[in-house]
Amino acid sequence: MPPPAPFTHSVLVVGSGTVGLALAARLSRIFAGSPLKVGLIDPAPAPKPYAPSPTPDLRTYALSPSSLSTLSAAGLPSACLPPFDLPSRSTAYAGMQVWDSGSPAFVKFQAEDIGLPSLGTIVEDSLVTSALYETVLKTSPNVDLLHGQPMSAALITTIKVPASFPERGRKVAFQRMFPAGPLALLPVFGDYYSVVWSTTPKHFDELRALDPAAFLDALNAAISPGPALPPDLVPPHVSASLPGPLRGLSVGASELLKMAASGLSLAAMNELDPSAGSFLSPPAAAELAGPRVGFDLKVQNASSYVSGRVALVGDAAHSVHPMAGQGLNLGLGDVECVSRLVEEALATGMDLGDPYLLARYDAERQKHVRLVAGGIHALHGAFGVEAGAGVLFRSLGMSAVNLVGPVKRRIARVAAGL
Repeated sequence: MPPPAPFTHSVLVVGSGTVGLALAARLSRIFAGSPLKVGLIDPAPAPKPYAPSPTPDLRTYALSPSSLSTLSAAGLPSACLPPFDLPSRSTAYAGMQVWDSGSPAFVKFQAEDIGLPSLGTIVEDSLVTSALYETVLKTSPNVDLLHGQPMSAALITTIKVPASFPERGRKVAFQRMFPAGPLALLPVFGDYYSVVWSTTPKHFDELRALDPAAFLDALNAAISPGPALPPDLVPPHVSASLPGPLRGLSVGASELLKMAASGLSLAAMNELDPSAGSFLSPPAAAELAGPRVGFDLKVQNASSYVSGRVALVGDAAHSVHPMAGQGLNLGLGDVECVSRLVEEALATGMDLGDPYLLARYDAERQKHVRLVAGGIHALHGAFGVEAGAGVLFRSLGMSAVNLVGPVKRRIARVAAGL
């Protein structure tokens, strides 16, 4: 039996999704001028060259400023677009509006509050993936593509909004929170918005079975209402069954909390700049511009991101609910961390697979991913409460966040990867 072939690559990256391609491209730049090489093991066919269609991809990403910086360091300009000279195929959004379907609470995040021109950029999956693939093929001679064999509830689709929708609203990502999950409208380009509707499997099947007109009606009915009136602290039928003094106490406490919840929301509308911080009505869906497809929602996190000389990145290490649009951003954070540690190893002569470096990667990324994933999980649980005290206290907390600048800015900075 002949001896096994020696390893010819310093780093093997398994999977050429967006995160895998970004890591390969980033390491290629770090290894430039050295004999070190990257092997990109791809279990799926190579992506097709990007060919813009009149309508945007069904799958889009909300890339944070730090993720754009990581992509730039991987060889793409920060907007991910110049390789195709298509600056009109994305939207840099400067605002994010989130509101509760069961109370008057809403939060408005503004990029200017944290000193940035935008909170993120909505881009198409195929554009980013194709751009990265082209970067690896054309500018990364030290990356070898090693193709293998090919290795699924949120509803996603594309809509068109009326051309009359105000320009200031076209730079805002909208997200209404429901007990079953959020409904998001993300501006892609022109009149096109990406729809990501997280819901139950049963509701997903019902939505997909609707004819286009009925689906648009259901979508508009779900997204168009503004902040709702706060619920009673104790349901009326329960309050009515209480003894007189307790009934009076429960009604009084309920009215006090309802007044506080409504008052905080009104304060936000009155105190904040009407052109920036007040509640903005989302656009109506005028036309269904793409098919309705779905994917399974899952939340998982590997107990360790490293083993031996292997480091997990992206979805191989963790996956989160799409509620905050942080999945790819977390993966690109992994790319940045691995790349920084590889650069450090090269500068000091340390082995790329040194346990110390891998342990640092694991500790740093586990801490950040658990913080973000824990926050998303807590939000999902909080908005899963449908009535009573839970909704009232959620409303109070959400409205307080909207009014307390330092807290809101801190949340925005974490979401931006800063």
